[in-house]
Amino acid sequence: MATDVLPTTTEAPVAIPVASVPPAGTPVAVPAPPHLVEQELHTVRLAMGRRYPFRCAFYVALAVGLYALGGWSLANEYTSFAIASFLFAVVVTLRFGWWWWRMENTALLITNRRVILQSGVLARQMTEFPLADITEVNVEQGIFGHLLNVGDLAIISDKNERRQVVVRAVPGPAEVAAQVRDAKGA
Repeated sequence: MATDVLPTTTEAPVAIPVASVPPAGTPVAVPAPPHLVEQELHTVRLAMGRRYPFRCAFYVALAVGLYALGGWSLANEYTSFAIASFLFAVVVTLRFGWWWWRMENTALLITNRRVILQSGVLARQMTEFPLADITEVNVEQGIFGHLLNVGDLAIISDKNERRQVVVRAVPGPAEVAAQVRDAKGA
């Protein structure tokens, strides 16, 4: 007697999540309203090459020239002069590199509550101004700064005592000043 066995299929049970209710007396975390949470509006990185084009070009030309002079001196067997040239080239390169690194590690952060200047390479420093305390935001641009759209931004606070910070090499300083004013007005 042959019996045909039909395969049976069973469906796996489906779990339905149940909201857990905290025990009575347990504080419940309520998210803060969006207007009370600090939000980053804009971060500005400094533009060293646009603010100081001649100084940057001078450092690069000087370093390249000293390396070339050292190579030429070495090829013509002026060993002492080659060592001195390479040594000065390394000093110029390190000086320019340190300046560039400091500028790259400086940022102006604008939030809906404050303006923060963060700087420092090995140790970080922060200078912050609550938006409510800022009384003036001034922009200064020279002729080349205007052409290259870079300048200096002065943030002034007169809450208890007059405080001022000047941030140099800000790209688009008029737009950044407008963003600070808009954040202050919001």
